[in-house]
Amino acid sequence: MDGKMKELLINMKNRKNMLERKNLMLETCLLDANQKLHEIHTEFRNKLEDLFSVIACLEVKKDKMAETIEQMNVEQKSHKKQLKLLCIYFVIWVGYGLALNTRN
Repeated sequence: MDGKMKELLINMKNRKNMLERKNLMLETCLLDANQKLHEIHTEFRNKLEDLFSVIACLEVKKDKMAETIEQMNVEQKSHKKQLKLLCIYFVIWVGYGLALNTRN
């Protein structure tokens, strides 16, 4: 029994050493995975910040574009009024010219 106990003790020590090596390998894998996850998270956060920056820039451009369109609409209304006045002046001028020709 003494020989069997020594053999059992040796097997248990070998098993313990093997489990400790596996545990160390798993801890190393976990540390590597955690580091990689941290790198991915950092990269994702940076890209998300870039995306928000682009969105903010687009919002500013959209607002400027809306202002430009509004200004163009105002100018277009003003030009329409000016064109109407020119048409009225032209009709009056032509009418006056016709009136002078019919008098002579």
